[in-house]
This record gives sequence, C-alpha cells and structure tokens, in this order.
Amino acid sequence: MACFGAIFVVGRRSESLRMMAAGRRADERWRSIDLRATAASGLAVITVVIVGFLWEIAHGRSGQPFGVLGAIAGIAYLVALVWLRWRS
Repeated sequence: MACFGAIFVVGRRSESLRMMAAGRRADERWRSIDLRATAASGLAVITVVIVGFLWEIAHGRSGQPFGVLGAIAGIAYLVALVWLRWRS
C-alpha cells in the first residue's frame, strides 16, 4: 500500500496518474483511451475463458466454470449491443 501511495506522490506530474485519480474530468481523448483499455482487458479475459474451457475439455473434464463464464460474457455482449443500438 505504501508503494502504491508513493507512486501517486512521485508521479503527481504524470497526466496518466492525474486522470486515474478520483474526481478528475476526462476529455474525449481520455474517454477513448479508457474505452480501448476496457475492450483490451475484456478481450484478454474472454481469451483466457475460451482457452481454459478448451483445456478442461481436452483433459476430460466438463469445463463447467469456463462455460458459464463464456455464456455470461456472450449474453452481456448481446445485451450491450442491443442497448447501445437502441440508445443511438
């Protein structure tokens, strides 16, 4: 925790750290960066879920936890598509 606090104290002049701090208003450039970072992290998690599912199936197990997580990700994606399409 002390190291985490030290990063913010030492990096006060960093634009990235200022924007990650609570209460800061982000401009459209930062919103775009946040959107891309969120998409990249989601893609990484979904890739791990798919690989984990295939690994479990290859080893003769059911792949149950990974299957459920994959289904949740798919349903969330479809709901987001419908919601965002409806809003635009």
